Amino acid sequence: MRAIKYSIKLFLLASLVFALISCTQEEKRKPSISEKVSHPVPFVKSGIEGGVYKVKEGDDLWDIAEIYYHDKYLWPNIYRVNLDEIGDPDILEPGQEIQVPSFDGTENHWTDKDLKDIAEGHIQAYFSYHKDGKKNARYYLWVAKHTDQAVFDKYADQVAAADKKAIEGMGGQIQY
Repeated sequence: MRAIKYSIKLFLLASLVFALISCTQEEKRKPSISEKVSHPVPFVKSGIEGGVYKVKEGDDLWDIAEIYYHDKYLWPNIYRVNLDEIGDPDILEPGQEIQVPSFDGTENHWTDKDLKDIAEGHIQAYFSYHKDGKKNARYYLWVAKHTDQAVFDKYADQVAAADKKAIEGMGGQIQY
């Protein structure tokens, strides 16, 4: 009886050793990453591509920003490069072709240039809305200031004193 127990233990131990050796040899035989990839790995481009957009009936800059940037609030970036084509940022004409600028970074990973462009667009929206007497003009000024202080400072002498004072009292931060 004792010999049978000893034989079973020896058999289990031998099986365990054999399994460990097999696994180790199997690990050595696994192909490397370069062997697994039979074609080149594509380069993933960062950034957000722009383009030319032909306006359709009912389009507005909010919708176009959503299409390209997946963020409607970035519409002033489109407006800033189309100042000669778009008089009122709230009115687009069907058939009108507008430029949609690209971004170097991506959502939540903006570059300094992207932030400068976003601030510049918001300043331009502020000027347009302020000129038309729209109450929400200060919002765009506030976004510009909190996105890139240097852009805000560049235009500070053109901003209405009452609007500068009003946004000073607005707290918060932008998560661009």
